Amino acid sequence: MRKTKLLKVSSFYPEYLVKLYRDNPHLQTEPYTLQYKRMMDQGIGWADYWKTNLEKTGEFEVELIIINNEYAQKKWAEENQIKYNSQNWMNDIFLEQVGMFNPEILFANDYVFVTPDTIRHIKKRFPEVRKYIGWDGIGICDTARFNEFNLMLTCNPYVSDYYIKKGIQSVYIPFAFEQEILSKIKPNRQLYDVSFVGSVTLRNNGHHERLKVLGAVAANTQVDYWIASFDESLPYLMKNIVKKMKSGLWSDVRDIFRLWRINHGQLFGMEMYQALADSKITLNTHINTALNFGGNIRLWEATGVGTCLVTDWKENMNDLFVPDKEVVTYKTPMEAADKVLYLLKNPNIAKAIAEAGQKRTLQNYTYEKRLLEIIPALTN
Repeated sequence: MRKTKLLKVSSFYPEYLVKLYRDNPHLQTEPYTLQYKRMMDQGIGWADYWKTNLEKTGEFEVELIIINNEYAQKKWAEENQIKYNSQNWMNDIFLEQVGMFNPEILFANDYVFVTPDTIRHIKKRFPEVRKYIGWDGIGICDTARFNEFNLMLTCNPYVSDYYIKKGIQSVYIPFAFEQEILSKIKPNRQLYDVSFVGSVTLRNNGHHERLKVLGAVAANTQVDYWIASFDESLPYLMKNIVKKMKSGLWSDVRDIFRLWRINHGQLFGMEMYQALADSKITLNTHINTALNFGGNIRLWEATGVGTCLVTDWKENMNDLFVPDKEVVTYKTPMEAADKVLYLLKNPNIAKAIAEAGQKRTLQNYTYEKRLLEIIPALTN
């Protein structure tokens, strides 16, 4: 049986890559395959879950590139005797990888480093690539940025509707959970009452509601927060504090100081999953651009490891989980704080919700099942 060749190009958080090589300095000079394996073993984002689960079907051969990992990419170039311009190493090496793998489908799960110019260059140089797939997971909704793609994937139904109305084929594909993660973490330690693990970005259309929710819960109970992108940069925080002061958003200023003071720092991959699994309750709030629709990856990360998830209510939540039976939902920051206190006083209820949420995710929302849903769109 002939297999369809799919090349998936992604990027990882720069902060994670810095930490990876800082903690493992010897890794910089290791063979490409070992660097690749170390990255994938950490379970960052989609890791290699597209590759392993699509290849299980027997219909696909999948190659995965982390385009912004400079050490790994340059090691690949060295091993394959590829020359590149030191000022343009990222694109030069990526184009050589496209040519060497010779895919029929290119999936750009990145909209920072893989630009429209990059795709145009690939189309001109490699006409055998017949399908280009883009990803908009945060509601960018910009046809100019994605007009070189034949298909747009998204985790938000309104984003999919947007591209369809603009004449671009689009498929709504929610995130999922990779069950093998459970074999890599320690279960049932219950070290933290209430946690949050994720980003708080304060740019326009960033995590402003998340800031309010985290602040309200932290004001009412003991919490453990690991916040990335907040961040350790005092000038960044001061810039946003001044902006909020000028707008009269004094409660936001208070919450910024509160979160900055209690933040444990950022966690990625298996460390993040372990912190979630160690939590009786964990919090979630969608980015502002999600509007009234839910679907960020934390819904499945948290339920997958068996934590009681308290998340913001969205109009499509009933399509994903049963509110207050498989996850707990709230509509305001104070309601979030009240429900957290209720769950802490009623640990058996929190445990039952956590178990029901995990059961739903492991039965219905694994990557093995989820990716079966996308195959018709990939191959048509």
